[in-house]
Amino acid sequence: MISRSYSEIKDKITLIDGISIIFIVLFHELGGINRPDSIFLLKYLATFGLVLFTFSSGLKMGINHSSEINDKSFVSKYFVKRFTRLYKAYIGYTLLAFVPLYCISYISINYLNLNFEGIANFWNNLNIDGLFKTLIGNNIVSYQLWYLIALIVITTICFTIIYYFQIDTLFYLGIPLLAFDIMYKDTLKLYPSILFNIMMYMPAYIFGIAYGYKQLEQNKLSISYIISIVFVAIFTVSIIYPQSFASKYAILLYGITFPPFMMLFSRLLLSCKYLKKSLLLCGKYSFQIYLFHWPIILPVLNRFIISILNINYFFTPYGVAILTIIVCVYVYKVCKILKLNQIFE
Repeated sequence: MISRSYSEIKDKITLIDGISIIFIVLFHELGGINRPDSIFLLKYLATFGLVLFTFSSGLKMGINHSSEINDKSFVSKYFVKRFTRLYKAYIGYTLLAFVPLYCISYISINYLNLNFEGIANFWNNLNIDGLFKTLIGNNIVSYQLWYLIALIVITTICFTIIYYFQIDTLFYLGIPLLAFDIMYKDTLKLYPSILFNIMMYMPAYIFGIAYGYKQLEQNKLSISYIISIVFVAIFTVSIIYPQSFASKYAILLYGITFPPFMMLFSRLLLSCKYLKKSLLLCGKYSFQIYLFHWPIILPVLNRFIISILNINYFFTPYGVAILTIIVCVYVYKVCKILKLNQIFE
């Protein structure tokens, strides 16, 4: 029974990873589209997607290593492994995407007279300053990779606290951290965006560890239900009153309330056979899709389908997002066959 329960939780985690990557791909596809549906969804997609990813990252740590999380030897080894995986993916995919992006940019600017903002930004940053910005998180090749640097810093801070003071101290510090972020959110906006995002998403990571370590999913479902009700209330307020506190503190509020809601809602999704299969597949390859969808696959499919084939209907962006996810999975499989995945894995 314990084995079945653990298997169910693993499916839930994979499923919410799948949902989060769909949110993120759709966010990048709907960006810049001036329609009521995109204007409404853009306020939530990136925040929901990233808080789910961040929570899930902490949750896996809390569930899989609850018995050894206070062991200093384990923490140090796990951190090195984690840091290597994330930074290798950051640098490796940047190098992998650089060559095709350079070729596309060169042809677009010099032969097709296409000078989109993204292409111009990449081309103008091909210098030492651009290299330095890329190394510290402001990636000129694939801008969504800032999240990997933010996650590395979040992991470093949390693991340092666990190493020197053990896990309960991290949980206790999570409360004043959340209060600090609420009080000084406007001040933090004055600093580089990477620092702002680190501070905003760290509570979700800590909460993810606590959720798994304390086994809230199994033993204290009432807490999950209460938090889920709070999420529904906050979400409703944000829709009715777009300029309210719910929108201003969205990352912090949803980082604590949205993941438990999705953990409960995932039960319903897991009961839908075909939907479950699709979401679990997205979750299985969520990290690879996150890397691959930008800056090549999604923009190219978007331009080809909408600009060249002139297929521009209401459903087109959603179709492009789904097609992008499918193409990303197959491109990754080709990379594995060619062993190119060793560059970023």
